[in-house]
Order: sequence, then structure tokens, then C-alpha cells
Amino acid sequence: MASYKPGLPQHNDNISHESPVKEFITLLTGVLLLIFIVYWLLGLAVDFAAERLSYEHEAQLFEKLPVEWRDMLGDSPEPDARLQALVDDLQKCSSL
Repeated sequence: MASYKPGLPQHNDNISHESPVKEFITLLTGVLLLIFIVYWLLGLAVDFAAERLSYEHEAQLFEKLPVEWRDMLGDSPEPDARLQALVDDLQKCSSL
């Protein structure tokens, strides 16, 4: 009868036989390539949509935006009044 001799297995699927640096570079390259492709495709989609969007439809879309967003875009109904309120607040602070 053969006697048992303990030892490590010849092949272990849980251990990578490649360099961790090589795996990291491969994964990083893949992720960066994927991000670049998505960014490029989104740019193409925006260009495609911007060329085909009429001025009337664009105005309708911007009318649906909240007032705060329109203020940031410079399309508020009274931009001078808001600016004047900011200047008045600054004058109050500076006179202290």
C-alpha cells in the first residue's frame, strides 16, 4: 500500500500566474478606452441633436427649466433686479 505524502497541488485556479502590474495596466487601459469611447459617442450624439433642434423647440425646452437654472444661464426675466439686489447686499456688508 502507498503511503500518503502531503504536498501542494500542481495547479491552483485561485492564484494568478501573471504579474499584478500587468493585470492592473490591462484593466486600466480597458477602463480608460471605454470612458473615451462613451465620451466620444456622447459628443457625436450632442452634435447630431444640436444640428436638428429648431429654435422654436429649443425655446420650448428652456421655458420648462426651473427659474434658478434660467438665472444661471442668463435668461432670467429680470437679471438687472437680481444683480442690483446682490450689489445692495454687498454695500450693506461693506459699510459695517
